[in-house]
Formats: sequence, C-alpha cells, structure tokens
Amino acid sequence: MPRQAARTVVLSPDGEVLLFRSDNSEVGLHWNAPGGGLEPGESPIEGALRELHEETGWTDLRPGALICTWEHDFTWHGTPVRQHEHIFLTHGPRREPGDVAAVHRIDGILGWHWWTPAELAAPDADPLWPPNLSSLLTAVRAAAPDPIEPVHLGYVPNPAPEGGRLTAARPPDGRAARAATEPVQRIGRRPLRRPRAAGSSACQSRNPSSRSCTASGLITTDSRAERSSSGPSPVERCNCSVGTDTAMAGRHSGSTT
Repeated sequence: MPRQAARTVVLSPDGEVLLFRSDNSEVGLHWNAPGGGLEPGESPIEGALRELHEETGWTDLRPGALICTWEHDFTWHGTPVRQHEHIFLTHGPRREPGDVAAVHRIDGILGWHWWTPAELAAPDADPLWPPNLSSLLTAVRAAAPDPIEPVHLGYVPNPAPEGGRLTAARPPDGRAARAATEPVQRIGRRPLRRPRAAGSSACQSRNPSSRSCTASGLITTDSRAERSSSGPSPVERCNCSVGTDTAMAGRHSGSTT
C-alpha cells in the first residue's frame, strides 16, 4: 500500500543533525529525522511542518529546501506499506526537544541525539533513514551558500537482516551506542519506580544476548489510545538508557516512520 510522508532535517550551527531513534521489523533499530505520514489534503511541506512542531515542540522553525525524495518498505500498524518521503532542510540551534514526551511515547520514538558528521559517517553507526543521509548532508554543506539540488533516490530496498535474522532488539554499536546512552537523549514521563530486590544487577537488556529487562527498576506504562484507536493495548516496557524496548521489538507504531 502506498503512503506519503515528509521529514525535516534540522542542522545546528556546528553541522550536527537531530535524529530520532525508532524500531521496526524490517531494519531494527534505526535513526531518522523528525517527520511522519501526511494527513489527508496535506502537501509534503505542510506535513513536514506539522510533524516538526509535534515531535520537537519547536514552533520557530520551518522546513526549507527539499534535499531528497526516496521510497522504502516497512510495516505500519501491521500493514506493509511503500512509503514515499520528501525530506526538507532547516537550520536551528542545538537544543533539547520541548514538552513532547507524550507524543514520543505514542509514536514509538525511543530517543534522540544530535549527530556529528563523524558519527553519521562511522562504519559502525546504526542504520539511518535514508541510508545515504551522511553523504546527502556532506553535499549540503559543500554547496552552501548555493541552492541545493534535490536528490531523487527512487526505491531503496531494506538491507538484508544480519545472519538471516531480524535485529530489532539489538542495542546500537560503536559511536551510535554512545549517542543512545547520553543522559539527555531519552525523554519520557517519569517512570514508575519499583523496589529493586537486594543484590539485583543492572538492566540485562544492555547485554546484546538478552531481549528483556530483568531489573526491577524503571518501568513505564505505554498507551497510544489517545492518538490511535488501532494501536496496541497498553504494555509495560523497559525504559533503561540503552533504549532496548522489548515491547516495541519487531513493530513500529505511530506515524514517525
């Protein structure tokens, strides 16, 4: 099923880019710019503006030049879709998102990070949407202050799962791991604190071989009922700083991806 979407790449004065961390069954943990599916009657730039405001809380930024279009497949609310995306560029100060914790919970956004050019280009970085985001932004920086020539990538197949298996629950590696564990990266409502048993260890979801949180520390109840009646029922999920979310593994909800 075709689906239209739009995103906005926000660049800081130092060339860093704001990306959100998500999870789905096709590529697992990955990072993409603020954005999501278009509503009926919206143009791509109108949808990009709405999503930018909803997911960052910043009302002083507007999408600018179009830098890329591309198509890719993923599963949205249990339905396979081929998503056509317009990706726009804007510039803004490096800062934290505003009061958007509820939106991030509903949309399945697991965290955020301002990526440096070196982090984007690192060979051990987590998957990016679109996959060539690093080279796109390198071209944008090289072209400045000249106008940007949009790149139309067409359909881009998803990379093959590692070892023939999906890797939706694997923690990020290398430099991306440091990005995902920064204290300011994960935003959400204050978790419900449960007493931890004496001698219990830290969250085992930080171990790549474990797919569940065995610590009895930080647990959050996640409900998407306020934005989508078709979303999953309330679940409990690990809210540790690594961001491995056993409740979200293998699916993605909301319109962020």
